[in-house]
Amino acid sequence: MVPSEEVTRISIDSEAQRSGDEAREEIIPVQIVGGEREPSAEQKPAEAAATYLDQLRRTQADFINYKRRVERERADFAAEGRREVLRALLPVLDDFDSVLAYHGQEQGPAAMGLRQVAEKLRRVLADSGLQRFGEVGERFDPELHEAVATEPCSPELDGLLLEVWQPGYRVDGKVLRAAKVKVGRAAREGEL
Repeated sequence: MVPSEEVTRISIDSEAQRSGDEAREEIIPVQIVGGEREPSAEQKPAEAAATYLDQLRRTQADFINYKRRVERERADFAAEGRREVLRALLPVLDDFDSVLAYHGQEQGPAAMGLRQVAEKLRRVLADSGLQRFGEVGERFDPELHEAVATEPCSPELDGLLLEVWQPGYRVDGKVLRAAKVKVGRAAREGEL
């Protein structure tokens, strides 16, 4: 049960003002709402107004924060949906790359059409924010690259990508797929 108390409310209607009658007094119950106590009868009207104004400001701030949170969540959901669609298209892009690597130098109309479709797909995906990474010579980064193999190398190639078997992709700074790579590894002291 919500605690309540009685508060005197003074109301003046326009007829009473015109006729010179005194204001009517009525006793109304006031409930404590949300843990905040409404002004009591002993409070002066200015104090009561200040209390109500404070409650109003707090409610407005809560509502503004709620709206911001909902907008942020909506934007996060939309971005995650876009990432999922882009992630689903990566195998298609890989298939185009494989076919073009095998038939890329052919000059027939089918090969030209295939190159055009692949280029259009890359352009659309790039316009959607998809970024490719993982090129030979880049420094190995475990956040971006999956080391599938290592190969002994000279010290100057240590930690660099020697081969890229599957490129990596990211969107909005988030990795959709790590690049599968071979990394150069110089011999360390004590290793054979």
